[in-house]
Amino acid sequence: MPFYPSLHRVGQLEVCDKFYTTSSVFLAPGATPDATPSVNAAAFADLRALCEATLRGTTGGRPFFFTGVLRLGTCVLTSLREAPITGQGPFNNPSKYCALPRHQHNTRFAVVGCVADMRHIEDPVLQRVVYKNPLEHGDVFVHVHCVELREDAPVNKAAEVRPEHVASVAHLVSDATLAEVTSFEVFIMDDIEGIN
Repeated sequence: MPFYPSLHRVGQLEVCDKFYTTSSVFLAPGATPDATPSVNAAAFADLRALCEATLRGTTGGRPFFFTGVLRLGTCVLTSLREAPITGQGPFNNPSKYCALPRHQHNTRFAVVGCVADMRHIEDPVLQRVVYKNPLEHGDVFVHVHCVELREDAPVNKAAEVRPEHVASVAHLVSDATLAEVTSFEVFIMDDIEGIN
């Protein structure tokens, strides 16, 4: 297969003479999804249920990266309000770093995320990327970043998003209710490369 997600750790990103270390996942341009399931939004209680069903069925329990365009009935968005460049982790100091959750209704989003059952993951590179957000629950970790799309944005896939289409950017809590799924692409993370 010509594609595999690559995990990348930014060792020393200089920000105002302070340093910030993070992990991230990059989707290579032109990557071919392993699956593009046709999703009936009404069949799932929420985005978490869709991700868990995909993990059990489509990927056979293997962790995966996904992209999509969704209309969510209700959702909770979070974000960092300050860069964690002082050596303190944002989840260890939520009152300092984490903005209060924001509730949205009937909103279109382009999403990217990782899903893994961490009880079965021994790869330390993957463990650094798929971490548990304090607002999430369960053994299956669903980590979702999103851009809220302007209503007139002509976007059917996440790869089509351009700056002029974006209303806001946030972290999406996975118990968001699905109203419509325009696209959902799955990239199985079988071959993980750590880049230092």
